Formats: sequence, structure tokens, C-alpha cells
Amino acid sequence: VPLAPAALLAAGADEANVLLRLSVARAHPLGPRLDPFVLAWPGWGATIRRISEHPVAELDWIDVVGPRDPASERLAARTRVDDATIDARLASHGDGTLRRVVREQPNLVTAVPPASADALLAALRTSRVADPEAEDDLGLLADAPHPHAFFAVIPDEAKRGVLRVFARGAGGAEARLELACDGPEAAAKVAGELWAEAERVNGVAVKLLTLDLLGGLTVEPAGPDVHVRLPATREQLEALATLASGMLPADAPLYFEGTGAHDRPPHKETHHGRQAHPP
Repeated sequence: VPLAPAALLAAGADEANVLLRLSVARAHPLGPRLDPFVLAWPGWGATIRRISEHPVAELDWIDVVGPRDPASERLAARTRVDDATIDARLASHGDGTLRRVVREQPNLVTAVPPASADALLAALRTSRVADPEAEDDLGLLADAPHPHAFFAVIPDEAKRGVLRVFARGAGGAEARLELACDGPEAAAKVAGELWAEAERVNGVAVKLLTLDLLGGLTVEPAGPDVHVRLPATREQLEALATLASGMLPADAPLYFEGTGAHDRPPHKETHHGRQAHPP
């Protein structure tokens, strides 16, 4: 029986679900620049690195489900390299966590806390995990209750948030955020506060550094919901990626301009089994 990744990971109504479709990123002109950010995923960087040092090239999607505590979150990832290679990587070293990281089905790796391992393995042995259904150009889907807990800029009156990021033509992208509130009054308040915050931060320096990315922002209340839309050109995305790369951890892998995921300079093994990246 085909099983959706979120169902496999037993996503609860009060848990967040983040689906990153790297197959979409791989087809985007800026796809290779995503590798360091995927490998810096809070609470999951070491586990993802254990599966692949080049997630954009070697993974089709990653789905993470759980509360805002990495120790309780669960992950599934679709691989696109041969299973023997994945098995060798998983057997070669750990990731410094207590997670059970296994490849129980072809081209599928799961990572879950010990308390969830038996139930997940039982499901994997009786059901085939299908790829998540999504629009062709959807690169990111994040569904979270209480989005204020994840992003302080979102007012607490927003009870649930669904973020979708789409790849667009000419190397662009578009983000759409839907916020559910208790009613029209709360939605109007959320929309007003979000717009005021965007205007506050979008000063001269931010406009210059992001090529006026926030200039295309729209925030519209619609009944009990708020619709936020932010388109971005390729040039704006490149500027944003350059800014964000400065916030990566010191040990994050480097991106080399003009190279693909398999064209990086050779890595050097360290005594920890991790790979050191050249300066």
C-alpha cells in the first residue's frame, strides 16, 4: 500500500511538516548554492551530511516532521544514488545523535528517535513509501502550527502558517505564505503588523543589499486568513544567497561559483570521519 512520507513519519495535527523538494532545486540555475544551507539545517545538518555531502545532486526530497525539538523530529529522504553507496555511508560513521538512520526500502533513508524506530520500521516493511504529491515547480512546503514560535516576526494571532516556495522562469522564485487566524479582526491585525515590520526593515541599506526584494511584497487579509506573496528575480535571489551565506556556521561547506555539486575541490577526511572543506 503506497504511503505518503508525512503518514510514514506519523505527522500529528500539532506538529510542523517541512518538505524540501531538491529535484526542483536541482533544475534551478541557483540550485548548487543551496547545498550549504541544506547541510546547515538546524538540528539535522550532521544527519543529512551522513546521507549525502551533496544533497541537491543526490537527493530528490527531504521531509521532516515533528515539534520544534530536533530530538523528537523524524526525517525521510529520497535518494538518487545507488543503495550500496548509501549503505556504505551509513555504516561508516554516525552523526552524533541517538537517531536510528536506516535504508529499509530502495532509495529511501529514514532517521527517527529511538522511541519511534520500531513503529516506523514496521510500516516500512508493509507499505511502499510514495513520493509526496506536489505541483511541479513547488520547491518548499512548510506547514506549521503556531508560526510565531518559529518566526518571531509573525504575530501570535496567526494560529497556523503554510509557506510555499515555487521556482519561476528566468531563475526567479516566488514565496507564498498563508496565515490562518481566529477571525477577520485578527487577520487584519496580523496583516497590518507584518506590513509595518516590512516597511521598518526595508531601509536604504536593505534595499541596496537585496536589490529591493521587499519592494514586491504584498500582504492582504482575506476573511480569517492573511495572504503574503513575495516574488524574486534571479538577481535578487543571488543577492539574498550571498547575504545568507555569511550567517552559515563556520564549518559549513563552501560553494564555489560556477561549479556543480560534483565539481568541488577534493575533500580531506578528518579523524572524526567528517570531511574538511578547503578554505
